[in-house]
Amino acid sequence: MNYGERLRELMNQKGRTVEDLSLGSGVPSGIIYQLLRDRSTDVKFWIAARLAHQLSETLACWADCDGIEEMTLPPPPDSISLSKREREARIREAVPIGDLIRRERKKRRMQLRALADASKLSYSTLSKIESGVIQAPKLNDVIKIANALKLCVDSFERAKGVTPGTQLPPKKSKDNQKRGPIATPYYDKNSNLRYKSAK
Repeated sequence: MNYGERLRELMNQKGRTVEDLSLGSGVPSGIIYQLLRDRSTDVKFWIAARLAHQLSETLACWADCDGIEEMTLPPPPDSISLSKREREARIREAVPIGDLIRRERKKRRMQLRALADASKLSYSTLSKIESGVIQAPKLNDVIKIANALKLCVDSFERAKGVTPGTQLPPKKSKDNQKRGPIATPYYDKNSNLRYKSAK
């Protein structure tokens, strides 16, 4: 079963439409339609968490999807039944997922390399997630990290972008990338076109 099939099954059980789900979760309806159509085994963690939250499920609802690592710890029983005040408090204290992972790793006195080996993720990927270069990791990567830290995946619910109302991870755009100096064209004495790099 892929994400789209599982999502369709949950939506039918709860009697929810795409527009209704989109409004409540803050996930654009285009992304939900794409998930429903797609055969992909990759989904961003914040999207999976928001959809599960909106469908009154825990992240364990995705456990039987293709390509998902086995979740070694069951979800906490009280993760769904949050009062409005508790939800607002979580929104206020939301932090980047990389910071949450770093805190948990340091609590356990683990080196980054040891966590990378335990989670079976590359050192580079894990380092990018922790430092915030990858601000919207895949659900599967977060499950691997949670299993390696012996945590429930729902422990990362306080991450920015996960709970509806928190800031979404930024979209990748060309404006975010650093651009090098722009070369200025000029003609030399022999009328040949040359480029002078800006400093």
